[in-house]
Amino acid sequence: MRKVGWIAVALLAAGCGSGEPTEVEQLEERLRELEEAQASPPSGVITPPAGPGDPLPSPTPTAATGGRLQAAPTLVGEDLCRDGTQRYIVIANRATETLRYFYASPTNVDNWEEDILGEDVVMPGTTYSINFNSDNRCTCRYDTKAEFADGSVVIREVDVCEEHQQIYR
Repeated sequence: MRKVGWIAVALLAAGCGSGEPTEVEQLEERLRELEEAQASPPSGVITPPAGPGDPLPSPTPTAATGGRLQAAPTLVGEDLCRDGTQRYIVIANRATETLRYFYASPTNVDNWEEDILGEDVVMPGTTYSINFNSDNRCTCRYDTKAEFADGSVVIREVDVCEEHQQIYR
């Protein structure tokens, strides 16, 4: 029996549904949607290639992939600065809460700019990559603000030219 079959059997045994074939099919379809969503990168997610000595977070198993390892997508964005400096961060959500909003503004800007995640979220145990090379300001130092589903907020200053990983616990 496929993994989704076992999930459906467990849910039905726990009293979640009547066991009708349509309910099992609905569960299978929802799991398929989750797997497809996890396999395709969210819009705006860009991960530049890693350079020597530039470790990216280890791929982590996620519930949506059935425990399989899922790495951040590898896409390269345009370098508007044309100076060869890689400006990016990989957000690793090791917290128990979903990361709902993520803001980054150059340190010399006095207000938070738009939410970088847009309609996306960063589920616990997953990563999200942000390319700053497509920002024509060509700066390295940013203030970041991460807002989680439980209302907690983490504010940090990061040098996206040097620190390519932000872990939230």
